[in-house]
Amino acid sequence: MVLKQIGMNGPYECYYRHTDGYPSGLRSDLIEALRSPFVKDWEGLVKECRLQDEKRTVTKPEDAFLKVQGDLEYLYVVEGFDNGTVSLAIYKTSSPHDLPDFAWRIWFSYKQYFPSPADVVHCMADLELMAGISLRGLEAYHRANGLKPTN
Repeated sequence: MVLKQIGMNGPYECYYRHTDGYPSGLRSDLIEALRSPFVKDWEGLVKECRLQDEKRTVTKPEDAFLKVQGDLEYLYVVEGFDNGTVSLAIYKTSSPHDLPDFAWRIWFSYKQYFPSPADVVHCMADLELMAGISLRGLEAYHRANGLKPTN
C-alpha cells in the first residue's frame, strides 16, 4: 500500500497496487517514478506506478495495516509533493509472522538521496532481508518467553 501524506502530520490517503508490493519491486518502481522528470505530481505517480485509489484515509501510516488491511507486509509513504521536498519512507509490518500486529519504519530518504539506479534493487533486497531477520528474531524471543500474539 502506498500512502500520500495530505498535511504536515497526516492524514494519509491510501492507494494500492495488487502485485509486487515488496521493496525490490514496488519500491524500485516508486524510486524510478519519483526520479523521472515526467512525474511532476501525485497524479503522475499514481499513473506511472499503476496505483488504485482505495478511497480511504488514515491518521498515521501504521493504521493502514492495523485498521484497514491486515495482510500487508510493507507500507510506502510519499511526502512532499506539495512543497517540493519529496521523500519516501518504507514501513514493515508484522504480517504474516506469529507476532502481535505492529508496523515500524525501516527506511527513509529524500528524493535527492535515493540509491542510484544501479544500486536500488540490491539496497531493497538487503532491506527485505534485514526486516525478515528482525521479525524472525522477535518470533524466537516470543516463543522462548512463552508470549502469545495479541491479535
